[in-house]
Amino acid sequence: MKAEYRKGCPQRERVEHEEYAGARSAGIRESRERDGATDLLEQILDRDNLNRAYKQVKRNHGAPG
Repeated sequence: MKAEYRKGCPQRERVEHEEYAGARSAGIRESRERDGATDLLEQILDRDNLNRAYKQVKRNHGAPG
Protein backbone atom coordinates (compact mmCIF):
# COMPACT_ATOMS: atom_id res chain seq x y z
CA MET A 1 0.00 0.00 0.00
CA LYS A 2 1.32 3.46 -0.85
CA ALA A 3 2.41 5.75 1.97
CA GLU A 4 0.01 8.58 0.99
CA TYR A 5 -2.98 6.23 1.31
CA ARG A 6 -1.91 4.98 4.74
CA LYS A 7 -1.20 8.50 5.93
CA GLY A 8 -4.75 9.65 5.23
CA CYS A 9 -6.36 6.80 7.13
CA PRO A 10 -6.60 7.88 10.81
CA GLN A 11 -7.84 4.51 12.04
CA ARG A 12 -4.65 2.81 10.89
CA GLU A 13 -2.48 5.48 12.51
CA ARG A 14 -3.90 4.88 15.99
CA VAL A 15 -4.13 1.76 18.05
CA GLU A 16 -7.74 2.52 19.01
CA HIS A 17 -10.05 4.66 16.87
CA GLU A 18 -11.59 7.64 18.68
CA GLU A 19 -15.14 6.33 18.21
CA TYR A 20 -14.22 3.10 19.95
CA ALA A 21 -12.11 4.68 22.69
CA GLY A 22 -13.52 3.84 26.09
CA ALA A 23 -15.71 1.03 24.81
CA ARG A 24 -16.23 -1.74 27.32
CA SER A 25 -14.49 -5.01 26.82
CA ALA A 26 -16.58 -7.90 25.56
CA GLY A 27 -14.88 -10.06 28.19
CA ILE A 28 -16.71 -8.29 31.02
CA ARG A 29 -20.09 -8.81 29.37
CA GLU A 30 -19.31 -12.45 28.61
CA SER A 31 -18.28 -13.02 32.21
CA ARG A 32 -21.56 -11.55 33.47
CA GLU A 33 -23.54 -13.64 30.99
CA ARG A 34 -21.73 -16.75 32.15
CA ASP A 35 -22.53 -15.90 35.78
CA GLY A 36 -26.18 -15.41 34.84
CA ALA A 37 -26.22 -18.73 33.00
CA THR A 38 -24.72 -20.46 36.04
CA ASP A 39 -27.39 -18.94 38.29
CA LEU A 40 -30.13 -20.01 35.87
CA LEU A 41 -28.77 -23.55 35.72
CA GLU A 42 -28.70 -23.72 39.52
CA GLN A 43 -32.34 -22.59 39.65
CA ILE A 44 -33.38 -25.16 37.04
CA LEU A 45 -31.58 -28.00 38.80
CA ASP A 46 -32.84 -26.99 42.24
CA ARG A 47 -34.42 -30.01 43.95
CA ASP A 48 -37.77 -28.26 44.57
CA ASN A 49 -37.99 -27.08 40.96
CA LEU A 50 -37.27 -30.56 39.61
CA ASN A 51 -39.92 -32.05 41.90
CA ARG A 52 -42.51 -29.47 40.74
CA ALA A 53 -41.64 -30.23 37.11
CA TYR A 54 -41.94 -33.98 37.69
CA LYS A 55 -45.34 -33.58 39.34
CA GLN A 56 -46.54 -31.37 36.47
CA VAL A 57 -45.48 -34.00 33.90
CA LYS A 58 -47.25 -36.73 35.90
CA ARG A 59 -50.39 -34.59 36.20
CA ASN A 60 -50.41 -33.91 32.42
CA HIS A 61 -49.57 -37.55 31.57
CA GLY A 62 -46.48 -36.34 29.69
CA ALA A 63 -48.35 -33.79 27.55
CA PRO A 64 -46.77 -30.33 27.18
CA GLY A 65 -48.07 -27.47 29.31
